[in-house]
Amino acid sequence: MDYSLKLFSSLIKRMTPASQCTSEKSIAAGWTMHYTEFPWLEGIIESMKKDGEYSVSRNDLIRTNDKRERLIKIIFWGFPNAYRSNWTLRNILLNVNRIITLLPDYGARLREDDYLSLFDALNQIDGMKESTISKILCFWEIKVASSEAIIVDQFVRECSHLFYELWGTSVLYPYSAEDNLFVVKKVNRLSRKIGATPQQLECFLFNTGKVVKANRLSLFRQLLQFSGVNVSEDTEEE
Repeated sequence: MDYSLKLFSSLIKRMTPASQCTSEKSIAAGWTMHYTEFPWLEGIIESMKKDGEYSVSRNDLIRTNDKRERLIKIIFWGFPNAYRSNWTLRNILLNVNRIITLLPDYGARLREDDYLSLFDALNQIDGMKESTISKILCFWEIKVASSEAIIVDQFVRECSHLFYELWGTSVLYPYSAEDNLFVVKKVNRLSRKIGATPQQLECFLFNTGKVVKANRLSLFRQLLQFSGVNVSEDTEEE
């Protein structure tokens, strides 16, 4: 059954994305293993330590002025356990200066073709995934025409079959710049219709999609077990 986002408009408008926070009691080895090669990294990570935990909110990200520090905090906010491959984070760290050079000033408003070119340029850098790029553009507060960049990841796209207004946004990998812009424009347009901000709607979709995926994977594992397949906690759909 497909639902309308209008049914949830009051909830969406109560979302407080600025306070959405990533918190960890300790730093994963996927991060600390890079401290020796990148001596500046530990200082940025330790700057997020508050009351015995390492935490950073969306609001903390946009209040960080230093570009390298903001970039690292964005990556940590989105991937506190680093990436599955240790090489992914290392490649990003190796290319920090290149990434910063490509990015415009905070809050820049780009034409659509410039946005697409920027997305493609970032996507050419080893380690940069589409979800990572969307987080960087969002917290760099990039605007594209009359829309603002938002996070577009697997959880947001999980909602494409749940709400009929989002039909067509479930794009399979490889995920292109045009695919990203399509979702960005659609979410911005829908948010205006219900009187919410784009980030409020994106935050709602993110949390909803996370629940949807967890339940879908749970059912997927149950089906595998029913079929006699040995299922580990790491089992995922391809």
